[in-house]
Amino acid sequence: MENDISVIIELLESQNAKQINKGLSLLENLLRNLLPTIENSFTTIHASRSSNTQQSQLNQFLSLQDNFSYNLTSVLISIYNQRLSTEEILSCNKLIQGLLLLHPQSKTIFNKKQNMKLILNLLKYNSSNQNQNLNIIISTISTLIHILIKNYKNYRIFESLSGCKLIIENLKLNSINDLTLNDTSKNNSLSIIQQNLNFKIIEFLMFYTIDEIDNPDPKSLEEKISFFKEEFPEIDSLVESLNELINL
Repeated sequence: MENDISVIIELLESQNAKQINKGLSLLENLLRNLLPTIENSFTTIHASRSSNTQQSQLNQFLSLQDNFSYNLTSVLISIYNQRLSTEEILSCNKLIQGLLLLHPQSKTIFNKKQNMKLILNLLKYNSSNQNQNLNIIISTISTLIHILIKNYKNYRIFESLSGCKLIIENLKLNSINDLTLNDTSKNNSLSIIQQNLNFKIIEFLMFYTIDEIDNPDPKSLEEKISFFKEEFPEIDSLVESLNELINL
């Protein structure tokens, strides 16, 4: 396992596009091979770490991720500085999501503003680009959910970098009533991909606006809503509609 990860890191840290692509492919195969061992996910991970039996591949992987020299999330983050194709960006996002599910401790990497910025830059670039790729925005919002969940320091870094504004400016609704999303005729003027993006933004809002349980210094719902108001003044009505949907 140590050798496999070393090879992947060496490829990902190269400046050669083909080498980086090969590293992404090898990492995807590695994670895919680990997945069958965690069908029951987090309880299995916890149990395997506390077991006195011989280390499994998953044990070895998680132990190496605790070591900064072998931490794959920190290596993947640096790749966003490269000129990447759409496929490579989507692959990086997907791999970071998988790594954070397997090794939640790696979320602390995004406590550094420069690392959070690299993710948010994907939203900033795509929102201001005439040829914006909505699939990248959808994938990036999913990645942000993985980064933020159960890490309130990441919440505050995300907010300080205007992350809320960058997300909500991608929401394109004909009206707040479009949130019902049951009558497809209301959305005929929107592309399918834009509708999917709207779904993803709504999913993010439902996640982001829930109470911050176990946070000693939580932000209130009103404080969170304020981050969206400049770009989307109707945010109060939006959140109210979301709450009605949740309570149906």
